[in-house]
Amino acid sequence: MWDQPHLTQYGPARVDLTSALAAARAKHPARPVVFLSYPSIVPEEACQTRWIVDRAIHYVKERDRSRPFCLKVSFVDPHDPYDPPARFLDLIDPAAIPPPLASDDPTLLALLPRLRRIRFAQRAADVSPEEWRTVRRYYLASLAFIGEQVGCIRVALGAEGLAGCGPAGCRGRRDRVCAESGRRRLPLRHHLHCPGPTRSDP
Repeated sequence: MWDQPHLTQYGPARVDLTSALAAARAKHPARPVVFLSYPSIVPEEACQTRWIVDRAIHYVKERDRSRPFCLKVSFVDPHDPYDPPARFLDLIDPAAIPPPLASDDPTLLALLPRLRRIRFAQRAADVSPEEWRTVRRYYLASLAFIGEQVGCIRVALGAEGLAGCGPAGCRGRRDRVCAESGRRRLPLRHHLHCPGPTRSDP
């Protein structure tokens, strides 16, 4: 369990969530398959990725149609622990995931003593190359879940007569990074934008 001091005074009301989270973890314990990776322990509709998209679609449907709008949908995932709904693991071919690369770069090797003092790095030290491939499979499955949910936003935009809107990468190399899962190419970031005036009338 990581130290999470921000949860002792969470949000504007400064609510202490630690006891509620401890109770939830006890009731729904995670069962990692490998390091920080397991199928979701909650129903798909309760996953945070789905919740974020449901809120975005609700906004699109209930917005003030007399005013222009900009919708930015930002996902928490893919982030460890990697816990996608189990059905997305079937989209990822384990045989297509390469093993992790080893490096003999002296600059990186010089950093190892410092990295080994970090608790996360200590926990990851004994993860085997084959286990890292499994971790990557769960990571890519999390991306597949996001990709499907972005498609749901596009459908909602189309139903509102906004078919010209859709995911578009921002300028810059970072936003064009994609993940190769072996079966599909998944963009890491999406930005939804709608054409129209840049400001509302006074």
